[in-house]
Amino acid sequence: MEQAVSSITMSTLIGRARVLLNDAKAPYFHEDPELLGYANRGRLYVSKDSRGYQDTDTIILTSNLEYPTTKDYVAIETVIYTDADGVKKALVKDSPKNVGRVDDPGEPVYWYEWDGKVGVFPVLATPTGETVTVYLVPLPADMELGSTLDTPHILDLALEYFIASQALVKEKKYTASAHMLAMCDDEVKKARLDLAGEAR
Repeated sequence: MEQAVSSITMSTLIGRARVLLNDAKAPYFHEDPELLGYANRGRLYVSKDSRGYQDTDTIILTSNLEYPTTKDYVAIETVIYTDADGVKKALVKDSPKNVGRVDDPGEPVYWYEWDGKVGVFPVLATPTGETVTVYLVPLPADMELGSTLDTPHILDLALEYFIASQALVKEKKYTASAHMLAMCDDEVKKARLDLAGEAR
């Protein structure tokens, strides 16, 4: 079963945040374009930590060390290696400083991210169609007021809190803003367990 995507519009999300701000009746203290900007910023904020947006990018391995991704992303969650027989194995996240310093079992064991590229090592001596699948958090494009929210439903409340936290800065209510952001972070933390799980 697939994770349920939110079915509310950005306008509805902003309306809910207005209730938290006690700004639910016109004339509004916080204008729609301002709150829409917070909402779009919030989609990026909650997705990078919760892994709320998910995509993959498959790369055919050559004898190169590094490969550019074909998609803009916020973060990479993991990289899965598939050998020529179709056997899959999660690679271990590492650093470019260890390239050439690890044992070579004849296939990749490690991956790293650097300068928009994914490094995979040890490098295959004779590649024969092996691939890696990069599990990434794509960069979300901005949405309009009438757009239907594209994050998982379980992040709706986190986004309401985020919008309110940013709006409260404008009101110079810094303690209340920090409290709202902390509640947002708590919701994101719970959502991450559901969306991404925990490594063993």
